[in-house]
Amino acid sequence: MSNHNLFSIDVNSHLKKAATHTFGSPSHYPVELVRAALIRKASKIDILINHYKICIQDNGSGLDIASLETLTTILDPSKPASQKEEAVEKMQTRNGFGLLAIFASSSGEILIENVSSYGKTQILFRNNLIKKNESCTLNTGTRITIFTRRNRNISREKEILKIYCKSAQVDILLNNHLISKQPIFSHHLALLKTDRSKNNIREEIAIPKSGNLCIIRLYDMGIPYSYFSLPPQNGFVFDAAIEYSGEITENHIKYLTEHTYDLYKWLSYNYSSASLHIKERIEELIFTHYRLSEDSSLIKDFSAFKKFNSEKTLTISQITNKAKSHTIFAVLKNKEYLTYNTDNRFVLSLTQNQGDILMNLMHIPITFLSPIFQREKLFYKFYSFLKKSLKQIIFNLFIIISNKKTIKPEHLSYSEKFFLNILNKYISKNNESLFYNITINMIESRLPFISLYQKKYYKKSVKQKLLIKRNNPCVKKAIYAVGKDPENIELFIPLISIF
Repeated sequence: MSNHNLFSIDVNSHLKKAATHTFGSPSHYPVELVRAALIRKASKIDILINHYKICIQDNGSGLDIASLETLTTILDPSKPASQKEEAVEKMQTRNGFGLLAIFASSSGEILIENVSSYGKTQILFRNNLIKKNESCTLNTGTRITIFTRRNRNISREKEILKIYCKSAQVDILLNNHLISKQPIFSHHLALLKTDRSKNNIREEIAIPKSGNLCIIRLYDMGIPYSYFSLPPQNGFVFDAAIEYSGEITENHIKYLTEHTYDLYKWLSYNYSSASLHIKERIEELIFTHYRLSEDSSLIKDFSAFKKFNSEKTLTISQITNKAKSHTIFAVLKNKEYLTYNTDNRFVLSLTQNQGDILMNLMHIPITFLSPIFQREKLFYKFYSFLKKSLKQIIFNLFIIISNKKTIKPEHLSYSEKFFLNILNKYISKNNESLFYNITINMIESRLPFISLYQKKYYKKSVKQKLLIKRNNPCVKKAIYAVGKDPENIELFIPLISIF
């Protein structure tokens, strides 16, 4: 046996593994067939998906001779394994992904019709047999038909096609319906299309409404294929979409960062006309940029600091000049509705973020004013009195009902009597006003209270009553705990409100 045959692998398994590794989900490979058509400069693509087949037809330049030879090598059972393995390796490149996608599904029949500058070609693969013709029914482009089994997730395939192909710059029909075009960035604060995008090379930079990461999305022929995130670059946060099939370099990221500066400058200029939540986001972005880069070129003219009880806003430069000759006072922006004694002083209305920037980073001393205490309104006093009175009436009703259910001492167990005795001693010892002036009884009741305490201020000579609910779970646990150690009575005291 030769060394070549000894180390040869199953080509079909290699092919399947390569397709799985490249596309991940089996529902994704129709997207790669579309991308391959776009690489062949197709201006229109027609996709047909049903339970029996996937058919993708385009009007591009057609498959070249090298691609046809690779396909033939893979499909022809008479070709040696070494050539097949080389063909599989070729498919794992940018130009070969479209060919690899043909083999991603478990299909028993593949029909490829192709028209190129070298003429017409038809390749039919069925039951491990290959049939080639030098003619086909097409006049231009390529049509790839894959006959598949019925257990595919068709709805998932359609959904992925709509998501991935919505930003392609050509018309794509899916089952005779045009896939709607949508912008990549539709919910962002600002968007910039660079000079390269004017030459049909996508390159867009946007400022996100939330988040503190830079996200770079890579596109190939208008179809996304990868993305990655980075920490803020030189203090800037951005989202970028780039038509780029290679590796992103440091110079490219620096180029994106330089253009992001223009977007930040535009946001700073239009800050005053933005809505409240947009203003907060712009402040966050510009302040974060200054914290991370210490570059004051944006923040020094950023007019975001509002004067109290006025629509006037000031820049950090103006506040710094003011602080040289005056004490700067401020109130919290979310407490503006309260009354303050400003006494005709210069007062700012600041958020916590703004105050942090001015005091901790710009080192401007600021004194925050406290609101003036206002007397409660009569209505709220009356409402509070009514609420307390109603609560006391309900409580007294419970006491009247419970007095009729007091348990006589002879009906109590030894542990219950011991518990009441320890409780009485503890209360008398720690509350002089109740010394020898309190009666503690147990009651049988379904009331929602552990205990009821009745105060009689108008008759000091009358003993106060403390009623303990016998069948309450906490009372039962307390009786057991006190029986083991009388000091445990201190754990029960917080549950009764007499102190």
